[in-house]
Amino acid sequence: EKMRDPGYIAPETRELRPPGAEAFDRDITRDTKKFTAQIRSRIFSFIASLTKRDFESASGILRQDQPSPDAPGDTLWTAQRFEQTLEAYHTEHSGICLDANARNIRHTYITPSPDNKVWRVQQMIVDPEKTNDWVLEFEVDIDASRETGLPVLRLFKFNSLV
Repeated sequence: EKMRDPGYIAPETRELRPPGAEAFDRDITRDTKKFTAQIRSRIFSFIASLTKRDFESASGILRQDQPSPDAPGDTLWTAQRFEQTLEAYHTEHSGICLDANARNIRHTYITPSPDNKVWRVQQMIVDPEKTNDWVLEFEVDIDASRETGLPVLRLFKFNSLV
């Protein structure tokens, strides 16, 4: 048509897509490898906030509106609770590493629930002494992650393994 009429403008065409295709495209949990990378990135943002003692930012990364199955009455991670936990950590270790070794995937363990609605994530805290005996344990709410477009993390443990 453009050869016949140089001023020809093609009518706008829309791709026909099945119902729900947009939601499928927005689903961040669809690509497991990419979603796992996003989870790990948020966890390391959380750890970096803790090392800077920026507890407000650390809390902003977490979802704290639902009770933990392990400690139903103890759901909120307040600045005071973070401070106390870090003090206990620092009595045993000189710091928290955030280098390439600390970010290595071998320090992250992910276990999906049988119904795949929640993923349990254990993140080893790598310390300069290389004892690596502290762990963060999170739950990732898969449905909430789909809705928000970000991994939704709930911290339910930050303690020593010994």
